[in-house]
Amino acid sequence: MPRATCSVTLVERHGQVGAMVRTMAHSPAVLGGYLQLSRGMKRAKLDRRTSELVSIALQVHQG
Repeated sequence: MPRATCSVTLVERHGQVGAMVRTMAHSPAVLGGYLQLSRGMKRAKLDRRTSELVSIALQVHQG
């Protein structure tokens, strides 16, 4: 999905997007990967604490 289309879709769904997402939008591959991860985490049957720990672990691993 082109960057402009992703951005418009995100704004329509959420009303606004944060600075991190706006920055990722400069690379369609990065934004697409982030959105896929986000969707996957929402479908996962993990409690909030475990979900946050997974997110933190990935951030640490990626530096």
